[in-house]
Amino acid sequence: KIWQQFRGLCGLNMDPQAQLRQAIITIRNDPTKTDAEKAREIQNLMSGPKTKPPEQHSTASESDLTEIYYDKNKKILGCQHYPRNCKIKANCCQRIFPCRLCHDEVCSDHKINRFEIKEVLCMKCKTIQPQGRSCQTCDIEYAPYYCSICKLWDGTPKKNIYHCDKCGICRIGKGLGIDMFHCDTCGSCQCLDRQNNHKCIEKIMSDCPICLEDLFTSTKNSTFMKCGHAVHVHCFFEYDGINCPICNKSVRKLDEDYMEQWLRDNPTPIEYRKTVTILCNDCLAKSPAEFNFYAMKCPSCSSYNTRLIDTAGIQNEPNV
Repeated sequence: KIWQQFRGLCGLNMDPQAQLRQAIITIRNDPTKTDAEKAREIQNLMSGPKTKPPEQHSTASESDLTEIYYDKNKKILGCQHYPRNCKIKANCCQRIFPCRLCHDEVCSDHKINRFEIKEVLCMKCKTIQPQGRSCQTCDIEYAPYYCSICKLWDGTPKKNIYHCDKCGICRIGKGLGIDMFHCDTCGSCQCLDRQNNHKCIEKIMSDCPICLEDLFTSTKNSTFMKCGHAVHVHCFFEYDGINCPICNKSVRKLDEDYMEQWLRDNPTPIEYRKTVTILCNDCLAKSPAEFNFYAMKCPSCSSYNTRLIDTAGIQNEPNV
């Protein structure tokens, strides 16, 4: 029912990811629902439509029974994503994969519904059986961490994982109240040391402003820029801009001495030396400044993250 409402609300012609984001926003903004109800509905949306799977045949091919390794030298079973002693059987296509991420890399026409995984293949005794923490046949534990909701098995050494009911999925960390907390305004889990000093931004974990991929369910590490907006860690390091793509506030501090020397070495031509009005993207002050083609310093906060808003007084106005 929720999936049908979601499709009717967003329209069939929209991009599926855009539909999903819009539906999640609608649920989060619904004042009539409790946090638990919102989390449950968001979890159902992320799972996709409930379709009746084809007739199940608990058999495996020879390739399915082949052991694969997270670390072959150390004989640790698993895949490139997770060390574990089992493979999963996707309920959508009834095929066996090392993990949900491996499924999505192979199946380009659909995404797995992680919450509907019902069966696993033990890589030790080669038995297909109902999913659980350990094998019902040989009693081997599939992985130290197991979530019965997300159907996640993870044996990565020194990796702490917990399940957040409000997020509806598992998160990296020791747990809520230990080293993490869930911010209802931001709609996501964050490090505990940010609880009393972070800037609340609604739906902050929506899309990475650089690569535009979803942050909320991403397996890639994310961080918060100085302005408070979230971004993938690797995207931030590769980003060569000085301001946030969303709010334009500075995310990197320029060397003030270097900038002043640069402006002295690159003076404005005499015919353009006029006073103009600038807007500072950091303190939002509007101030007069001497025009320069390269940068203009805010007299209020000394930031060079400014933009020209009034060119009155410049002769032969340049294209800036």
